[in-house]
Amino acid sequence: MVIKANLLKLGTGESARVKVKLRDQTKLEGYISEAGEETFTVTNRKTGVATTVAYPQVKSVQGNNLSTARR
Repeated sequence: MVIKANLLKLGTGESARVKVKLRDQTKLEGYISEAGEETFTVTNRKTGVATTVAYPQVKSVQGNNLSTARR
């Protein structure tokens, strides 16, 4: 899965900023605080709210030092 590989390569922490668009048209913006085998967590930098996302839910990802990844 291309999205998973790109997110794992990007790493975690506040420097791993991303904009994620989900298949249900939800948009998330923040940084990757955790990345696992099945899910990853995006934490909003302003509010601190963490959202866990399964890789299959992701439609596209734009990230810091990451070109747009599409499935």
